[in-house]
Amino acid sequence: MKKSLLFISLILLTAVSMNAQQVYKSGGLSGSTFLFSQPSYCAKSQCIFLPSDLTNVHSGNIITLYYKYGNVTAGQTLYNYSIKMGQTTATAYTGGNTFFTGLTTVLSEAAYSIPQGTSGSWFPISLTTPFVYDSTQTLIIQFTFDSVLVNSWLTLGTNNNLGRKIISPDVNAITGSASSGTWQDMGFDLAPLSVSTLAESPIEFSFFPNPCKGKLNLVVPENKSVADASFILMNSMGGEVMRMKVQSGKTAAFDLTQYARGIYFLKEISSINTRIQKIILE
Repeated sequence: MKKSLLFISLILLTAVSMNAQQVYKSGGLSGSTFLFSQPSYCAKSQCIFLPSDLTNVHSGNIITLYYKYGNVTAGQTLYNYSIKMGQTTATAYTGGNTFFTGLTTVLSEAAYSIPQGTSGSWFPISLTTPFVYDSTQTLIIQFTFDSVLVNSWLTLGTNNNLGRKIISPDVNAITGSASSGTWQDMGFDLAPLSVSTLAESPIEFSFFPNPCKGKLNLVVPENKSVADASFILMNSMGGEVMRMKVQSGKTAAFDLTQYARGIYFLKEISSINTRIQKIILE
């Protein structure tokens, strides 16, 4: 029965993954450089999203964020880049300009690159630490960075007339400015509950290293009840990336060097087990 429920949940996840993101705020035609560039104005930015701001809102573990390319002619790289997230019952900034604190770091990179894209299309940011999201509360997303490759790099959004975004040139600022006229479009994906639950279960196979940089070693211990096991590597949205069979008592390897860095899930299916574990590809 548990295997049947898992199979159904993965089918539903694959269907959802055909869209760019599961939960989103969209509709913006205004381009702004004050989120992914211009550190002299916005080395620190913070945006809030009330449940009523979002479409298809529901709770879960946020694993990927999405934003929309503006008038893009090149990729972008941000240095000493950090994303923090948090939640609050408040619906506005205190005094209209005080940054929320006590946030959780979900991504931290010495250099983070975004590839070139097409205006109006979404680009993903895979989080290294999933964020537990409560759909009844306000979501806080904070970016900080020291410098960028392209200093005028646009992303699309709607007017910031609701006071949903504040910025500062100081990464340690306590208060910011609501002078940015654009509140960027944003979306996110949530990990399925089946993946989150099974990831805590004891497993029979082992793998290393994790995080990995492209080569993932997989060890299946000797088990007289299992001739072999099938392994499926899924991306953060549940789509199948590759699969292989490994005999009981053998060691095999996944070559992930051709895939984008981010969060993946390794699923084992044998005659006695179905297990899923999270993989981070750096």
